[in-house]
Amino acid sequence: MGRYWREWLQERFGDRTALPRDEAVRRFWSDVPPDDLADFFEMVETEYGLDVGLLRPDDNLARFTTPIKTKNPLRWFLVEPGLEDSASELNYQIVQRADEFGLGQYLPVHTVGEYVRVWCGRVS
Repeated sequence: MGRYWREWLQERFGDRTALPRDEAVRRFWSDVPPDDLADFFEMVETEYGLDVGLLRPDDNLARFTTPIKTKNPLRWFLVEPGLEDSASELNYQIVQRADEFGLGQYLPVHTVGEYVRVWCGRVS
C-alpha cells in the first residue's frame, strides 16, 4: 500500500490509537468464535492494510466505503480504485457468510460489530 493509501487510512482512523490485537479481542470480540474472528481480521488486513486494533464495534462501515475527497487526481487514481475493489470484496464476503449461516435477513450491515456478528454466525 502506497503513501496515499496510508494517508487515507490516517484520515479515516487517525482519531484513535490501535489496541494490541489480544486486548481488542478481549474488549470487543470475546463472545465470537476465535477462528472466525481471525479469518475476519485477516480479510481486513489483506484488503485494507489496516491494523485491526483500530476497529471498534460501533464503527460505521462508511469508514471503509466512502469515496475519498481530494482535488488531486493522482491521489484519487491511486486510492479510489483500490478502495472500491476492497469495498466490493467486503460486501461479497459478508453476503457469502450470511448465506452460509442462513442470516440473509440481517443484511445489509452498517457497523463493524454487525459485520463481525454475521461473519461469525452469531447475531443476537
